Amino acid sequence: KLHIDGRQSNDLPADMESDLDKYIATQKAIAIEQVATEEGIDSTLLHEYISEYEYLGKPKNEIIKRAIDPLKLSFMDAQSKKKSLIDKMKDIIGIKNMKLPEPQSSTFSGLISDIEKGQIKIPQFQREFVWDMQKSANLMDSIIKGYPIGTFIFWKTKERLRSVRDVGNISLPEPNNGDFVNFVLDGQQRLTSLFASLKGIVITRERGRIDDYSNMFIDLNAKEDEQIAITDIENKTKGSYIKITELLYGGLTFLASFPPEYLTKLEEYKKRIESYLFSIIYLKEAPLDIATEVFTRINVGGKDLTLFEIMVAKTFDYESNFDLSEKYNELIDRLRPLNYETISDATV
Repeated sequence: KLHIDGRQSNDLPADMESDLDKYIATQKAIAIEQVATEEGIDSTLLHEYISEYEYLGKPKNEIIKRAIDPLKLSFMDAQSKKKSLIDKMKDIIGIKNMKLPEPQSSTFSGLISDIEKGQIKIPQFQREFVWDMQKSANLMDSIIKGYPIGTFIFWKTKERLRSVRDVGNISLPEPNNGDFVNFVLDGQQRLTSLFASLKGIVITRERGRIDDYSNMFIDLNAKEDEQIAITDIENKTKGSYIKITELLYGGLTFLASFPPEYLTKLEEYKKRIESYLFSIIYLKEAPLDIATEVFTRINVGGKDLTLFEIMVAKTFDYESNFDLSEKYNELIDRLRPLNYETISDATV
């Protein structure tokens, strides 16, 4: 792909570079004329605006004012028209309307609420949830102890993807048209573990294996330097442990039924979970190709993603309705009757 503002001219032969410059200039001229016609303004002024923007790096309001003045708009309408015009000009010269990444924090209740409302989704190019319950318990143990658990990276956009998955693959509502959606670019394993543990949901894995996250417990006898969040209570005395979901949602009467020596710990652990601040970086209103590029760059260093998973992220295309993972699954279904199992997945 060759972009007006991003191509490497020294990578091209001289004659091709010259032809490309002519082609780009022609396409820009056509686009400027089209916008000028749509807006009913002087195309010469738009050419002048483009030159100022490209070479000085910022728009000249006076040029925009001169372009809008003949339209005899009110002040508010003129401001709106100017913004619309600037956005169109940015598109012509290849400037993406992408905001800088925005670091924020969210409480347990805010994060869970956004997931339950369907505002946080897993894009299809993400891998499946693979953490087992013990690894999820370790995450909850870190939260209870106040340890940092890393930052979530969300792609915040109004764009809709053809294929998405809900957190934990449970049925969640779809956001309203026009609302923002937060697609998880980094932290899916942690986020799914967190949601499953705090809500006690049941996750069905591939090949039918079932993990019941309501069976995540807190050991009330554990010291601070020992494992507090556990999954195995076989050798524990009844009353010396509590489900995480019961701690959070059991109510005062239920918690008061525990032996008095545990009441302080119960109150403290509940407070730690509810007040924990989760770090989130929002990649706001970036185009899909930027989002998949960020996803690939984040994950390629971890060596957990396969080459195929990276290919799925890089080749996903909403406009052409193309999803490599779906095409792969369709091919596997067609090959299955032919006993293709002797052929490796890599070859397929």
